[in-house]
Amino acid sequence: MQSTHTPVANARYWAAITLASVLGTNLGDLYAHASGLGLLQGLGLLLPLFLLVLWAERRDASPREAYYWTAIVLVRTAATNVADFAGDDLHLPLLALAAGLALLLALLVRPCQVGPHGRGAIGLGNTGARYWAAMLAAGTFGTALGDSLSVRIGLGPAAVGLGLLWGGLWVVTRRSLLTTAAGYWCAIALVRTAGTSIGDFLAVNPRIGLGLPKATVCALIAFVVVLTLWRQTTHSPLQRIT
Repeated sequence: MQSTHTPVANARYWAAITLASVLGTNLGDLYAHASGLGLLQGLGLLLPLFLLVLWAERRDASPREAYYWTAIVLVRTAATNVADFAGDDLHLPLLALAAGLALLLALLVRPCQVGPHGRGAIGLGNTGARYWAAMLAAGTFGTALGDSLSVRIGLGPAAVGLGLLWGGLWVVTRRSLLTTAAGYWCAIALVRTAGTSIGDFLAVNPRIGLGLPKATVCALIAFVVVLTLWRQTTHSPLQRIT
C-alpha cells in the first residue's frame, strides 16, 4: 500500500488494531460457521475481497486509511479461519501450530531501520506482500495460541490475563520497544492472541449474554467509532516496517 494510505502506529493505531483483532476473531467465526460457508469456502471469498481492496488502493492517490483498515479486518478474519481449519479439521496441536507460525513470522519479518514519527509512534510506510503475509502469520499465530491458552487456563482468565498483559506492555514500552520494527511485530502477535481470547469470551460468556452475532456487531461499532472520532492528524512517512 502507498504510504498515504497507511496510518501512523501511535496510541490511536494500537487501540484500533486491538479492536480489529477482537472483531476479526468474532467475524471469522460468524462468517465461516454461522453463515454455513465453512472454513475453506469462506477463505475462498476473503481472498478476492482482499485483492479488490489492494486493486482499488493502487488507483487512489488521495490520502485515506479505509483501504488499510479494511485489509486488516479481512486478513484477521482469514487468519481465524486458517487457524480453525488447521486445528479443527487437520487436528494439528495448537501449541505446535503456534510455534511453527512464530518461526514463520520471524522469517517474514526482517530487521530494518525505522525512524520515530513523533513521541511513541512510528510510520508504517509502504506495505507490500511481505507485510501482509506477516500479518496473516501473526493473526493465525494469535488465534492458535489464544485458543490453546483458553483451553488450558479457561476462557475468562485467558481473556483478562492477556488483556492486562497487552495493556501493561503498551504502557511500559510505547515510547521504546514499540517504536522499533521488532517491537511492532511482537506487539502485533500479542494483540492477535489477546483479541482471540477476548473476542471468544465476549461471544460465549452467558453472563454477558451477547452471543456471537451481537458481539461481532459491538466490536464493529467500537472499531468504527475509534477510527471516526479519534482523528488521525498525520500520515505514515516513507518507511518500511518489513
